[in-house]
Amino acid sequence: MPTRLLDLMPTESGIELRLILSSHITAKYVALSRCWGNCQIAKTTSENIHSMFHNIPLSSLPQTFQDTVNLCREFKIRYLWIDSLCIVQDDIMEWRHEAGRMTSVYGNAFLVIAASASSDDNIGMFPRREGHYYHQSDFEWNGHAITVKAQPWRQHYEHYFSGEGPLATRSWGYQERLLGQRVLSYHQDELFSECNEMWRCECGVGDRIGNSKHPYNLREIFDNGKNHLDALYREWRQTIVCRYACRDLSKASDKLPAISRVTEAFRSRLDDDYVAGLCRMAERGL
Repeated sequence: MPTRLLDLMPTESGIELRLILSSHITAKYVALSRCWGNCQIAKTTSENIHSMFHNIPLSSLPQTFQDTVNLCREFKIRYLWIDSLCIVQDDIMEWRHEAGRMTSVYGNAFLVIAASASSDDNIGMFPRREGHYYHQSDFEWNGHAITVKAQPWRQHYEHYFSGEGPLATRSWGYQERLLGQRVLSYHQDELFSECNEMWRCECGVGDRIGNSKHPYNLREIFDNGKNHLDALYREWRQTIVCRYACRDLSKASDKLPAISRVTEAFRSRLDDDYVAGLCRMAERGL
């Protein structure tokens, strides 16, 4: 479990949500993946941490956080993890410790919610659409009332290079999505749901039920190279490294930490050492 979680259960005393220590928590939780952007970040610091344990007014949080809280409540999930609120941001030692636990934070989350279309926390989880339905026609046929609704074409984003939104350009977001067991991703034109067993989208074009092949299925990537180390090294170089390298970071110093948990997963399967972004066994074509 993460060190801290947000408890979303309102109380009769007026507490809307609050930070809690999660060592005794065994219930499922949601983890948020989103772009921090250039807006003022809602965060926990050494100065406000005590008040965060007491009460956090929902209205004090940016729109993306509010939308995520409301989604969790709709899903009947009480606990939520948001990095800027659950990690003390001005404590560098804690940040390093928690960054090293991203595998368990995202990997053990019941659900990862990705604000894929939002470039910062103020924009919100749900992108504005022109309307769910453009036209509706009602008529009678053979004594039956018929309603036909025509909805606008939704741009389907199957390939990760094809414009999934701002989050697809961020390095941390790539690792978070790879580590999640189940990901619900809110894009500009449609909603994606993905896990180790399927990939579904709102438009239906990319639905793969019972087919786990999609760009963010880490288990599928491992399966592709499970019988041959060379194949697994190739997956690391040609899939993970190439897709990660084209993404952006706010801090250059995050270049290795932002992929370190995925690297550790590969290292353990390859039985190799990982040093500053490279495998020691360079003779395998690195």
